Amino acid sequence: MHVVVNGVADVVVSSAHADITCPGPVPACSGSDFVTGGGWITSPSGAKANFAVAGGKKNGAFWGHLMYVDHGSTGPRVKGTGVMGYSTVDATTREIDGTAETNGQPDTYQADVSDAGDPGRNDGFALRLLTGYNAGGHLAGGNIQIHKPCQ
Repeated sequence: MHVVVNGVADVVVSSAHADITCPGPVPACSGSDFVTGGGWITSPSGAKANFAVAGGKKNGAFWGHLMYVDHGSTGPRVKGTGVMGYSTVDATTREIDGTAETNGQPDTYQADVSDAGDPGRNDGFALRLLTGYNAGGHLAGGNIQIHKPCQ
């Protein structure tokens, strides 16, 4: 504040404050990676089989989804209904275990997905159902992506 009384006084009242706050150390990453992907493989019958898959562990709980359609004449249509497990097989491969409906009937699945190169080079997808159906191989189209934690 600046007060001037002509011929008597010229008074300046001021105040200033400066602060620097440094946050503490960044907490260690406590998350885990997760995987997403989609594309197609050649099914056991030689037909195209499309899939969409995701999985991981977040806040202590497994999460994810699975859709798989074998376009062969007797190929299954699989819709994941829950994820029961997620694990690291090796540096490029993850296993997702869950419950599903196969052609409308209760089932379980194991999906192994491999992120061997970007974008989609040499990536793989394999599906095993409790019903005995097995399919897998390198992607004929699409991509699998392992997402690193805390990034």
